[in-house]
Amino acid sequence: MRDAPVLAKLDRILLSEDWEDVFPCCADHVPLLLSSQVTSRKKASFRYESWWAECPEVEEIIRVNWLKPARVIGDAKRLAFKLRR
Repeated sequence: MRDAPVLAKLDRILLSEDWEDVFPCCADHVPLLLSSQVTSRKKASFRYESWWAECPEVEEIIRVNWLKPARVIGDAKRLAFKLRR
């Protein structure tokens, strides 16, 4: 938030509140907050890459995975499972 910001990649460091009290000069950088608490990760969404269609083995990969049995009950659930796979 300075008039003439310095744009440089800084080394990343870990510090505690005690360290910050001793070395207040670190306070003008944007801190990274690390937590040791376990959190559930958001499931990654599917992203299609156009170059996949150009890959020579893509058709075989799709065929092999489509033909694998899906142990779910119901046609709609089976289709959804296979599409996710």
